[in-house]
Amino acid sequence: MPKELNKSPIVFDLFDTLLDESSVYKQFFFHVGKKYHLEMNAEEFVKKLFNNQHKFIFGNSSKTYKEITKLSYIKLIKQANPNDIKLLFDLYQKMEFFPEIIELLPKLEKRHDLFILTNIDNDLLERVNLSAKSPVRFKKFFTAENNKVYKPNPKAYQTVVDYIKLPKEKITYVSSNDWDIKKSKAFGFYVRSIEDLKLISVM
Repeated sequence: MPKELNKSPIVFDLFDTLLDESSVYKQFFFHVGKKYHLEMNAEEFVKKLFNNQHKFIFGNSSKTYKEITKLSYIKLIKQANPNDIKLLFDLYQKMEFFPEIIELLPKLEKRHDLFILTNIDNDLLERVNLSAKSPVRFKKFFTAENNKVYKPNPKAYQTVVDYIKLPKEKITYVSSNDWDIKKSKAFGFYVRSIEDLKLISVM
């Protein structure tokens, strides 16, 4: 185990688990929806765009997350200008923690070392500016760019295990995404929900 690690580890997925990513994508929709007179609502747009992203990710694409997102957008809206996607990435600066997460993390930090595993590119993670928004210090960020692979590829999960140097079943993994929950549990992580952690924090 890394020398600075002295409490049991919890590894979080980042988007729509800690940060409200969907709301940023909905803001993006309100811009492009009017521009292209889209016949779908914000929820449909976000779901379809995420599904397109997942096809690339599940296919073990070697493209960056930004490239995947751009291709997913163009696939969804054939007439769209590819440069529209710059607005979405600019909106990442406005992405915020869910209010309940802001309250929960300091309680967990007292008894756990906290990590993040995410499929994002490093520059997008910097754009989110987590250090200025987070109520806690995360021990390490594992990004797809650094890992050279996207989760749910087991190699992404194994990178975390290799760093923490504990049996995978001793590492708590938290995600709100069904596919991530299933795959991380199959990998061998001790998978919990945010609701589970709320209960732990008051014990």
